[in-house]
Amino acid sequence: MLENMKMNSSELARNVRIDAIRMVHEHHASHIASALSAVDILAVLYHDIMHIDPQDPQMKNRDRLIMSKGHAGVAVYATLAECGFFDKEELRKYYSDGSVYSGHVSHKGVLGVEFSTGSLGHGLGVAAGMAMLTATDIPHGPLEVLITATEETGMDGANGLKPGVLKGDILLNLDSETEGELYVGCAGGLDSTIEFNYKEEAVPAQVKAFRLGIKGLKGGHSGMDINLGRGNSNKLLFRFLKTYAAELGIRIASVSGGTLRNAIPRESFALVVIPAANETKLQAAIKEAEGIYNTPRCIRQTHQ
Repeated sequence: MLENMKMNSSELARNVRIDAIRMVHEHHASHIASALSAVDILAVLYHDIMHIDPQDPQMKNRDRLIMSKGHAGVAVYATLAECGFFDKEELRKYYSDGSVYSGHVSHKGVLGVEFSTGSLGHGLGVAAGMAMLTATDIPHGPLEVLITATEETGMDGANGLKPGVLKGDILLNLDSETEGELYVGCAGGLDSTIEFNYKEEAVPAQVKAFRLGIKGLKGGHSGMDINLGRGNSNKLLFRFLKTYAAELGIRIASVSGGTLRNAIPRESFALVVIPAANETKLQAAIKEAEGIYNTPRCIRQTHQ
């Protein structure tokens, strides 16, 4: 609670909105909607509720805010500046090359920020771990808190964890988006690089080219949604190609599908050629597949 401020929480929220909009506009940044939706919450927390001291940001018994929605970094920086953690002129450095005020919330060099965030959902687990480590009124046995980074892009944290660092026998995964729920496992990933020899062939005469695709699937997160039985466009496309390869004389020119390692693919495409005489059979096979896959957006496009 900031008792010496010359404005109330409503006035603080107004100033933060003005700062955030100016910062995003001047530096051609993004996520303004995420920032504005959090402004009132931040203003009330910092002005009326949290035990903090801008003159002593590392005060031992301070309250700590973990902004899990790191996309709202511009609102956090503006709030901290308005509360006196650093000079408002610092906000002009937002989203600039070499600046500590990055697009997502970062604690590196920014007074008042407790933890860097941006990977959605991990803030709750981090906050729970920090709360347990600092609490004096919650009985518990020996406790270790493991916080890793860049797992969604490269699993750097997990790969960098050396054997023997952790001493505990039980690991609880707190990378959850629902308070009060604990995971007994988490999403994993496997990168495969497969090489094989093949010989390119010239396109035969009397064939037609088609771009086959599957679109309109729900997709989802490979961890949160993997148990929902949603279609994987890569699997469905290759199932179709394998089923009709011999019957239709399918020859593959190229395939593509999926964009992220931790997402269930929802779009996949293949450029193929078949004997022109089999076009009618291909159309029938596509219609049958659309009924099986339960999506009306299986597409086909003739290439001249």
